[in-house]
Amino acid sequence: MRLRLPNGYASAVAAVAFAAVLYKVVRSGAVSSALSSIVTSALHAI
Repeated sequence: MRLRLPNGYASAVAAVAFAAVLYKVVRSGAVSSALSSIVTSALHAI
């Protein structure tokens, strides 16, 4: 027996999963450090 999901449910689940992965990547030390460096450089350029 196959479960039928409402329209858009799979897209919503995929979007939430992608957001969770993106959050983990952005919160990682290397990415956080790189983003901080970019923002600092941009602020010093003004």
